[in-house]
Amino acid sequence: MGGGIAGFLAGFIGTGGAIRGLVLAAFRLEKNLFVGTSAAIDFGVDLSRTLIYLDSRHFGHSAWIYVPLLLIASFAGSYFGKRLLGKISEGLFRKVLLVLVFLAGLILVFEKMTLVFE
Repeated sequence: MGGGIAGFLAGFIGTGGAIRGLVLAAFRLEKNLFVGTSAAIDFGVDLSRTLIYLDSRHFGHSAWIYVPLLLIASFAGSYFGKRLLGKISEGLFRKVLLVLVFLAGLILVFEKMTLVFE
């Protein structure tokens, strides 16, 4: 149920990560399971988005030069993220997660308010 609501709101509002983080945080998953689950969901979403972009010929030939760099960046980020995750406690992880979700919510509200008042 939480996944369905998060997916709907992500498509409707356009901010999947923060909502998914909040839903996953509600399940009080252990930090490694949380990150793994979130990464698996991200992979599925990004893979489907990439296939749609490729099918619609959204990418020009000039964009393909970035693919190797993006792959290197993704593996480097995963490596350093895993090392950092091993050094922080469950409690600190949960606090940082909730602060980041809160900040993402504030940014979203601020962006929507500026659109209304323009």
